[in-house]
Amino acid sequence: MLAIAGLTQIPGSLYEAATLDGANGKEQFRFITLPLLRRTLLFSAVIAIINAVQVFEPVALITQGGPVGSTNVLTYHIRRVGIERAQGGLGSAMAVMLMLSLIVCVSALFSLVNRKDGE
Repeated sequence: MLAIAGLTQIPGSLYEAATLDGANGKEQFRFITLPLLRRTLLFSAVIAIINAVQVFEPVALITQGGPVGSTNVLTYHIRRVGIERAQGGLGSAMAVMLMLSLIVCVSALFSLVNRKDGE
């Protein structure tokens, strides 16, 4: 939905000018659509990463990580280690590593979006 909203904000005159200049569909997508959708796609990717990490409640309420750990997710595993197994230090370390890996992923996405085409 966000990509569609971003596409509606691109003026049609840009595509008309590109067509008059001889650009085909692939070139229009590469040089008009993608650069103008970068911020929208970044926002969508960050929200998707956050939502993927927040899949704790369905696992905790419905399956408790079973059968045989097939529905276990990292956030549920951190809770299980930290609280149920009473290994608070290990659970805290796992949570910190998860947070750091999320920061690295989001920073990499920001650097990809903010870089110039020539670089």
